[in-house]
Amino acid sequence: MKICFYNKSIEDLFENDKKLQKKYGINVAENIRKIDDILENAETIRELNDPAFVKYRFHELKGDRKYQWAFVIVHTSGLRIIVFLLDLDKKIIRDISKEKCVYVQIKEIGDYHD
Repeated sequence: MKICFYNKSIEDLFENDKKLQKKYGINVAENIRKIDDILENAETIRELNDPAFVKYRFHELKGDRKYQWAFVIVHTSGLRIIVFLLDLDKKIIRDISKEKCVYVQIKEIGDYHD
């Protein structure tokens, strides 16, 4: 899938390993990079739920975060990568069973429980 970003600040963070490490530490930055690689190499949403990636627990969010998805970065914290799944026209996919995901838009890194 193709990766795009919600805003320039999240794009700058993802494109600079030193910034990632400074903000989150080396271990968390490594996990963020692994998830980034998974996203870049996946061709379908189904691949994101591959048993090889189970530790990152890709899951759909609910409530006021409807249509957003998350990857767990570190299980001992609430830190996640929050994404939107987008179609060819870069519109948010509302029904993954009917629409093909072309882009993953990285919205934020954070704990949405706060």
